[in-house]
Amino acid sequence: MMHLYRTNHLCTGAVWHCLLSGSGSECFTDRKMANGSSLSNFYSARSVFITGATGFMGKVLVEKLLRSCPDIKNIYVLIRSKNQMDTKCRVEKLLNSKVPLRSENPEALSKIISINGEISEPDFNLSIDNVKILTENVSVVFHFAASVRFTEPLKQSIRSNLMPINFLLQLCRKMHSLVALIHLSTAYSNCTKSFIDEIVYPAIVPPKTIIEIINNFSEVITEKISPILIGDHPNSYTFTKCLAETLIKQDHGNIPAAIVRPSIVSSSLHEPYAGWVDSFNHSSGFILAIATGLTRNIQCCVNNCVDLVPVDVCINLVIAAARETALQNGNEVKVYNCTTGGLNPLASRIYSKYLHETIYKNPFCQMIRAPLQTQTPTNNLTFSFFMMLDYITFIYPADLLLNLCQKKSQLKNQFNKFWKFNYILKTFLTKEWSFSNNNMMELWNSLSAEDRKIFLFDVKQIDWPIYIKNSVLGCKQYLLKESLDTVPSTKKFYR
Repeated sequence: MMHLYRTNHLCTGAVWHCLLSGSGSECFTDRKMANGSSLSNFYSARSVFITGATGFMGKVLVEKLLRSCPDIKNIYVLIRSKNQMDTKCRVEKLLNSKVPLRSENPEALSKIISINGEISEPDFNLSIDNVKILTENVSVVFHFAASVRFTEPLKQSIRSNLMPINFLLQLCRKMHSLVALIHLSTAYSNCTKSFIDEIVYPAIVPPKTIIEIINNFSEVITEKISPILIGDHPNSYTFTKCLAETLIKQDHGNIPAAIVRPSIVSSSLHEPYAGWVDSFNHSSGFILAIATGLTRNIQCCVNNCVDLVPVDVCINLVIAAARETALQNGNEVKVYNCTTGGLNPLASRIYSKYLHETIYKNPFCQMIRAPLQTQTPTNNLTFSFFMMLDYITFIYPADLLLNLCQKKSQLKNQFNKFWKFNYILKTFLTKEWSFSNNNMMELWNSLSAEDRKIFLFDVKQIDWPIYIKNSVLGCKQYLLKESLDTVPSTKKFYR
């Protein structure tokens, strides 16, 4: 997937900042409450290892563990050098804050320890010393790292999403005190089926066969045979995620493992702040495109459910699933579908209604035209017609006018990106799936009252009108860095 917008003000470490923030007590779980939580206590004196900690969900996981499991020992994060910046500098950049450290928990950030490595390299390219550190100290592993580019070539997607599973399992077998491995997958890993149960479905092509093909064939040949290998999957992402699940089930051996499958991960429900988001992907991209007036067309089925899951809800389930996996200590790979459609359905037309109501009451400063109710054709030809009409009547003339005024314009580029973005997601916007949620709800029902307060993942408690409002305001505040104080003036501009 791709970013629809770019801004110099985007702070990739915003979620870490709330850990440091001296304002807003709602960002911190009371330490006494955490000490009374059996789930929090499970992580006491334990160390965890996280891949993908710098991603949207990874940041929320680290923040939540530090805040709600105050006695956790260490959090080792796999992080690579990037843009001539070493791992230590990248972690410091993430943790950099303009506000003073909270006196309540000043030592929390010292628990984050960077491990230099590359997820797509053999054995993660770990040094001997780092392997020793991980194998001697880690009790719980969270595997979040993945490539979510739907259009990525199959060979690269295999290297990012499937082959690391082999390396991870080898590393886990060496860990002396490992009690749980949690693999973050996707609810659409088996999107070739209409009903998806909480089980691992065997891949049509064995994962190891695919790895052999990737290793022995050139990229050109691999791309030529990709449609045959991928089959009915809409893209390489869902295909490789399905393969990764199969490989874990086949090769986990005595490693206690579980799989969590979220649907469309979106802005937070409550934590660290209601509506918090730092990713332009998924629903945030659509919200911004509609709210700024970039588009008035989305190809979707208005009667289908929009299966959104707040990021903090998914993270709470992940944390709880790790303890459950450790307690079971069996050979079964338990699967948790983290979805909302079957328990708290939200129809596309209702989502659109609340979305436009909130945008109307809270217009964005960066509007290029007044946002109107969107066209929602499901037919490719009809959608293309509306998009082309939009381009001819507004985007092209506006872009031309800006260029004549010697003002740099990205309208055409952004519009084309959104068109492509919508096309890539067409399958997920026009189809509907049914998911089983028995394991997720059984785990929720097994929690104590104290744990439920701290680690909420009961999706039936999501109030969609409030959540959608917070999501829109979150995009305005956290992505475009627009203050809510600007609403009165933007209302005038809107009119």
